[in-house]
Amino acid sequence: LTTMSRALATGFGNDPSRMLALMSGIGNAGSSVGIDAQEMAVMAQALSRMQSSDKANLEYLNAFQERGVDVIGMIAGSLGVSQGEVYDMISKGSISGTQAVNIIQQGLGQYAGAMDEMSKTFSGLESTLSDARAEMDNAYGEGFNERRKEGYQEEINYLTGQSGAMIQE
Repeated sequence: LTTMSRALATGFGNDPSRMLALMSGIGNAGSSVGIDAQEMAVMAQALSRMQSSDKANLEYLNAFQERGVDVIGMIAGSLGVSQGEVYDMISKGSISGTQAVNIIQQGLGQYAGAMDEMSKTFSGLESTLSDARAEMDNAYGEGFNERRKEGYQEEINYLTGQSGAMIQE
């Protein structure tokens, strides 16, 4: 969330409620298509750049397309044109960045509730726990993390060695 909010701050820093709505929309879409937080931050950065530059280009839109979120389809549906026409409009600069962001934000609504559903699955709970551990480790500081690396190595050795084989058995 911190990374995503930083990414959105450039384009939406003056509108915290919109930033929260976009974070929720991106989070739901990302959960729905199965991408991680880092990839969601890339999508947030693309939205922020479209908003701040007022340009919608393929680089920004592909940040979504490549991750399974069909923003070209969203734009086509909203404008009542084909996806091919959207690509043509983008190349001509006929779609502004702010217009694209507004359409995408509205389109992200189709993913509403996906984060909540994902959070209840085994992998969702595992991810949440992993994130909480990472945040806690960061809070402990560099000295703790250096010492903890030794513990990680010992744990890896234990789980991949004879003891790990016995546990699996």
